[in-house]
Amino acid sequence: MPLDELQRIEIAIELDKGVSHEELASKFSTSKSELKGIENLLLNKDTLSKNKVHRKKDIEKDRTLIVQKLMEGELPERIAEQFGVSLKVLRRWAKEEGIVWQRSWSELSATEKREIQSLRENGETWEEIARAYQLHPNADEFIPLLPYQTLSAAEVGLLMEIFTSTPKVSISGACQLALRAGMKLEFKAIASYKRRWSRLKPNN
Repeated sequence: MPLDELQRIEIAIELDKGVSHEELASKFSTSKSELKGIENLLLNKDTLSKNKVHRKKDIEKDRTLIVQKLMEGELPERIAEQFGVSLKVLRRWAKEEGIVWQRSWSELSATEKREIQSLRENGETWEEIARAYQLHPNADEFIPLLPYQTLSAAEVGLLMEIFTSTPKVSISGACQLALRAGMKLEFKAIASYKRRWSRLKPNN
C-alpha cells in the first residue's frame, strides 16, 4: 500500500535519526527501494541547502571587490554576470556604501524603453538620454538595435536611393520598390530608416 505524506515525513525523521532500513521497512510495511527514494530526497535537499550556504558565503567574500567595481563606475549588469549576483543585491550594497546608483536597461519599464528607443531614432544623444533617465553611461551596451541598424550596407544603399529619388514615397511604396529590386525588407526597418534619413538629409 502506498505511503501517505504523513508516513513519508515520519520515515524521513527516523532516517535522519539513523534508524535502519530493515526496521523502518518492517514498521511501515514498505519496501527498501521506497525508503531509499526518501533517503535520496533528504540527501539532495541537504546538498542544495549546503550549496546555498556556501554560495552566500562566497558572495559576501566577493562583496569588497564588487563594491570597489561599483565605485569605479563599472556597469552593474556586467558585475552581476561576472559574480552571479542580482541587480537587486548590487543596488542594496550600493545604497549601504553610499554609492550613487545609476540604472541599467533591464531596470526600466516597458514604457521607458519605448520612449528611449524613440528618442534615439529622433537623434537624441545617448548622454542626454542617460542623464534624463538616470541611466549608467554604459547602459547602452544592453540596448537592442534600432530597426534600421539591422539593415545591411546594400539595403541601406537601396533605401537611400529610393528616398532620394522619390522623397514622398510611403513606407508601403518603399517596400514595393525594394521588392522589385530583389530585396524583401521589414516594414519597421524601412520606417525606422526613413525617419533617420529625413533627419540627416542635406536639405534639413
